[in-house]
Amino acid sequence: NAANDAGFTLQVMLCQCGVEFSVPERTPSKHRKSDEFQKALTEATDALTTAQREWFVRQEELRAEAEQFASDTRHTSNESTGNSRVLAFPVELTPQERKVVHKAAEEFGLKSFSTNDGPNGE
Repeated sequence: NAANDAGFTLQVMLCQCGVEFSVPERTPSKHRKSDEFQKALTEATDALTTAQREWFVRQEELRAEAEQFASDTRHTSNESTGNSRVLAFPVELTPQERKVVHKAAEEFGLKSFSTNDGPNGE
């Protein structure tokens, strides 16, 4: 993520000087797959209450769905169909769940938006 932050900072600085800058491809973090991270995650998850654990699992499910979509989209875009793909989540998502989805989309380099179709106008 530091490289992504540095790239953004460089883009802002160059744009202020009138120099065009092409944004580098976002580099996904792989730290979540490390053994050390997985061990710490297991220990932390074990310390959660049932409600906290359920919320954590739900966040991970939403994040994994966005990650899989991003991976599939990158794979099919290499085949260059020219069509945009959309992953629609249920309108019943809570505001907290929508926030998780938007954050995951950003992390994986996807565009995200909400419609006014949700029960609360999301």
